[in-house]
Amino acid sequence: MEHGPVPPHERSWRHPSELAADELAVLRAEEVPRSTRAFAVATGTLGLVALAVFVLAMTPSRTGTPIAVSATTTEVAVAAGAVPTAVPTIAAVRGPVAVAGTGLALATPIGSGDFAVVIRSSVVSSGGDEVQVLLPSGRVVTGHIVDDDTETALIALADAEPDHEPGHEVAERRPHDREVVTVMASPPITVALADIDALDVADGTAVLDDNGDLVGLCTRDADGTKLLMIDDEIAAEAAGDTTTSSSEVDASSTTAVTTTSVASTSVPDTSVPGTTIPDADG
Repeated sequence: MEHGPVPPHERSWRHPSELAADELAVLRAEEVPRSTRAFAVATGTLGLVALAVFVLAMTPSRTGTPIAVSATTTEVAVAAGAVPTAVPTIAAVRGPVAVAGTGLALATPIGSGDFAVVIRSSVVSSGGDEVQVLLPSGRVVTGHIVDDDTETALIALADAEPDHEPGHEVAERRPHDREVVTVMASPPITVALADIDALDVADGTAVLDDNGDLVGLCTRDADGTKLLMIDDEIAAEAAGDTTTSSSEVDASSTTAVTTTSVASTSVPDTSVPGTTIPDADG
């Protein structure tokens, strides 16, 4: 007859599993020192920080990575004759590359297009000497300086006809700093007047107000781009020459009409010969 398992307290030997359980119970009963727990927490924290620094160091930087920008092109259909005639004509001015390549002063036509204004320092000539200038369309024309000051000069274009470019009217006032103007670079730039100093445009680039009138010309110096206003005397001289020509035409026309009127209203002699009445006694 076989005997059943002997309880541990009735036998002198112990099974290995029983020994491990006893040792585990003893370990669990012992209290862990606080210094040991603090050391374990500090070690774990430092390990996580070191891992985070390593990951950041191995991650490639996005600085200098090209950014894809989608270009959207919108087609606008404009019916013939839909543009009002009151809209000012704005000619596109070539950018700094074209001006630098020619070495010529950039001139902006004003009035009827027979005159143009330039930065005075961009043309090396005394009054009356012929100069070559670059028009907004890219044409190179000759002319001579008829008036100037320390900043701008007025040039009479010798070969403006027969296909002269339309000129701008000179603005009557300087816009406020926060008013929007158009800098006729290539392409044109719409910006507040006070922000022109941050632009990189060529000397002589025209600045127009919201009416399309010429406010002034851009010039660059060590402090950036600044606006040179058109001198009142220069603007008046360009406008005065046009007025004189118009008056001369009106005067000649009036003289012709007056002469014709006098010739047509001459009164001929209406006396009738042989109308003497004879004497009745004879």
